[in-house]
Order: sequence, then C-alpha cells, then structure tokens
Amino acid sequence: MGQVDRPYAQAGHIYWTNMGVPNLDDASIERADLDGGNRSVIVPRGVTHTPKQIHLDKDNGKLYWCDREGMRVMRANLHRPEAGRRAAAVMSPGES
Repeated sequence: MGQVDRPYAQAGHIYWTNMGVPNLDDASIERADLDGGNRSVIVPRGVTHTPKQIHLDKDNGKLYWCDREGMRVMRANLHRPEAGRRAAAVMSPGES
C-alpha cells in the first residue's frame, strides 16, 4: 500500500491522496464526509501517478493536484460523476 498524503478537509468533506507506487500506476484520490461516511473515489487508479498537494476550488467545483512522477499539475471537475476518469493535465514540463 502506498503512502497516504495529509488529509485536506473542506466543504463538508475530507479529501486525501493515496500516492501508490510510481511504477505501478496505482495512485488514487478519495473523499469522505467529515464523520467518515460516504467514502468515494474521486480519481481512480490509473489516472495519476503520484498525486500530492491537493487543492479544492469549492466555488468552481474543481480539484487540483500535483502529479510528482507524471510531472504535471492536474484537475478534475467535481460536478460530473465521471470527473476523475477524465482528469486533465493543466500544466506539463516546459509550459508556463
């Protein structure tokens, strides 16, 4: 099991990353209610390599994170059920 990054509580939920093992592509991002109920996977395994430094844009329904091994900043739209499966790179190496 990979390292769990520090949890991030916001908007009635707590969000966290499961960093996984870089070469196994098994990382994910999850959330749960503050009481631990309604746990759900936001970004499933195979979408990001090593997610860290998550940030919730509550007003716009977006979740951003840094993908250390993938060398990019990524984003998921939380207003759509398929949000995590369609995570998009916001910035990759060489972009500014």
